[in-house]
Amino acid sequence: MDDANVYLLPSYWRYDAMASYRFNRDFGLQLNLNNLTDETIYEASHVGLFSYVAHGRSAMLTATFRYD
Repeated sequence: MDDANVYLLPSYWRYDAMASYRFNRDFGLQLNLNNLTDETIYEASHVGLFSYVAHGRSAMLTATFRYD
């Protein structure tokens, strides 16, 4: 932090992936992988006093079931 209260967050690239498969008309799965490189990413900074750090590598599996 300096006298002008200017603090720059570093730029970054974030890589995510998604795969899905529908087993039949009524059932499917979807896998989401986020931040594949597990980089430290800052989502926001508030006047250089503190910053929000994003989640590291994460995965989420979603099952979808449809019925009539």
